[in-house]
Amino acid sequence: MKVQKKQLLESVPALERLKNEKLPIKTAFKIVKILKVVRETAELMRESFNDPDVRTFETKRLEILRKYSRKNEKGEPIVRPNGELELEPESMDSVKKEIDQLLEEMPGIQEKVADFYTQLDSFMAEEIDVDIEQVPISDLEGLSITSSDLELISYAIAT
Repeated sequence: MKVQKKQLLESVPALERLKNEKLPIKTAFKIVKILKVVRETAELMRESFNDPDVRTFETKRLEILRKYSRKNEKGEPIVRPNGELELEPESMDSVKKEIDQLLEEMPGIQEKVADFYTQLDSFMAEEIDVDIEQVPISDLEGLSITSSDLELISYAIAT
């Protein structure tokens, strides 16, 4: 079965939530097998698309962003629905200064990062063949699932 790489990676949390539901044994077994195949495929994809310089830059950039992000009551950074960290408005100059300094410390990284994400977008849009046995939708009757989770795992469900 062909699935877009991006959908495959994004489906892991939804499959994890489904795995934690009480399901008939055959259905639960199919979900576990699907999740195993998806995790293994996702790991191979991560390994094949890995640049140590970009990883180092992104790690340091995220450290800067976390440092200046708004925190919740537990002291954890507040993450917006789009996945971005919510920054303190008064810290924007400091964020820019530290990121500019990081860019100076890593000459050429800006272009390398841009190229990496351009290639990553193309890579994630590709389809990949996954060998899974779909779960009949009737096996999931009575289960509550969000529409977004259902959309993400639709490749794993036979209608």
